[in-house]
Amino acid sequence: MPSFRADTEIDHDIKHDLILNTLQILQLSIESRRQLEVILKQEKNLANQYGHLRRMTVKEHSERVRFDHNLIDKYLPKSNYKRIYPVDPGSGGVAANGDQLEDLYVKLEKSA
Repeated sequence: MPSFRADTEIDHDIKHDLILNTLQILQLSIESRRQLEVILKQEKNLANQYGHLRRMTVKEHSERVRFDHNLIDKYLPKSNYKRIYPVDPGSGGVAANGDQLEDLYVKLEKSA
């Protein structure tokens, strides 16, 4: 388990920014939550209006909750983060066993 204890000023700065940036990327703000509640309420009202509530398929749900890595650039444009996954197509990268990272990640995603 990572320690979030900050014994020094630099330790505090790093961990504070890490937690703050993580929450920004995950969009856990009150505003984001309210927007989601409005959307869900609208969907429920439409379902009631048409007399049925259709459950999302697994594919629809996974697309809805899929994390967009471009959000990091949007919410933290001047960050020092280096994205290691997903790799940019064609950017290369080799795993410890010699496989191309892009191919390895595709296999892992399919198996998941």
